[in-house]
Amino acid sequence: EQVFGSSLKEDYLMSKKLQFRGDHERWTYFVWKRPAAAACAILLCKNEVLIIKRTTKSAAHPGEWSLPGGFLDTDKETLEDCCVREANEELGVSLDKNKLQLFSVDSGPLTDPRTHVICAMYILKLDEKPDISVSDDAIDFAWKNLADIASGKIKLAFNHNETLKKVYLR
Repeated sequence: EQVFGSSLKEDYLMSKKLQFRGDHERWTYFVWKRPAAAACAILLCKNEVLIIKRTTKSAAHPGEWSLPGGFLDTDKETLEDCCVREANEELGVSLDKNKLQLFSVDSGPLTDPRTHVICAMYILKLDEKPDISVSDDAIDFAWKNLADIASGKIKLAFNHNETLKKVYLR
C-alpha cells in the first residue's frame, strides 16, 4: 500500500529493531519513525492576528512570516503548555493556558520541510494588544488584518495561510 510516496515495507525497513533478553524470554520491539508535535498560537485582537518574522537562522522558512509556535518538549509538557511557552519565548507574552481554545490540528506530512509535524493550533481572542518583546526566535512581529492573510495577500510559512483562512471563514 502506497502512503505519501512510501510503502509500508519501506516504513518497516526505516524502523529500528530493538531486542531485549530476559532470563526466560526474548522481546523484540520495533521503533517506528514518529512525527514531531508542535503548537501554535492564533492571537486575535478585533480583526487582526499577530504574526512573527522567523529568524534567518531557522532551519525551516528562515526570514518568513508565520504564527508564533514551536515544538513540544517531549515528556515535559502538554501541547497547551508548549503554546504558552513558545508565546513567551518568542514574544515575551504570558498566555493563560485555560483560555486557549483548540481550533484545529494540522497533520499534513509535508507542511514542515524538516519532518512530519502534527501541530495543535490554539486560538485566543484578546481585548487589547499586549506589549511584545521579540527574542532570538523571532526577529519582528506585526498585527495584520485577518482578511488579508486569509486572501493570500500576505504570505505565511508552513500552512498558516490555510489555517487562518479557516479562522476567517468560521
